[in-house]
Amino acid sequence: MGVTLLSLAVSLTSLAYVTYSWFIFKRTASINAIEISVENAISYKLKYFVYNGEAGYPASNYSATDVDVVVNNYQTEFLEIDQNYSQYVISLSQPAYRLTYALELSLASTSLVRDYEISITDYTSEASAIHYNYTTNQPIEIKEAINVYSTIIDGNLSNLDVTSAASTFVSAPLPAGGDKFGGGTTNGHLDDFTFAISESVQKKILLFTIEFSNQPSSYYNFREYGQNIIYYDKSPFGNSNVYKTLSFSLDTMLVKRVI
Repeated sequence: MGVTLLSLAVSLTSLAYVTYSWFIFKRTASINAIEISVENAISYKLKYFVYNGEAGYPASNYSATDVDVVVNNYQTEFLEIDQNYSQYVISLSQPAYRLTYALELSLASTSLVRDYEISITDYTSEASAIHYNYTTNQPIEIKEAINVYSTIIDGNLSNLDVTSAASTFVSAPLPAGGDKFGGGTTNGHLDDFTFAISESVQKKILLFTIEFSNQPSSYYNFREYGQNIIYYDKSPFGNSNVYKTLSFSLDTMLVKRVI
């Protein structure tokens, strides 16, 4: 079978415009409208998790003082993003904080099996102007500290079952499947799903989470001063200070039909 190159492309510029600036006041960002191209048969809704708030929410087990976030009711706690895109400008308050969204995809009926894959195809990662990796002699980029988790839920389940699956995903310290972004080093593949032959409406829900990593693998430790720049070594004994004020945006996700 041939490959349909574009079934659903969702441009998410500024959706995860996260300025990791727990050192400074929240920055503002220009908001770009979502550009969408949808396969005629498929409808969709993009929703945000209400606990994203204005500064993200802490990953499970991050701190003894944080209350672990769970999903109590999917229908009331994942809300459709409104037309003013106000849910797009969020500054995560510190490392180990997350943002979660849901992309609901529906198909009215189909006489053929339809297989799809979902990938991150474009993102923007700001590089530091003064902080450099000593080994590579390259500026340190915020993408090195970005994790993306995802899962597919059967949207035809009861709200109780969808809520349970969503809560398992959201509350996991490390969701099943692990980080699928790899600091920008992977191909961005998130998940696959299938619409079976059916005369009834089928719905799939992609839950995806963007996290500012607090893993030691993203830490840097000061090494020495250079001319107008500062050199750092990747080290689990360092910290995340090199990322302060840098921004990252998830620009495009592609839902591609493969059969």
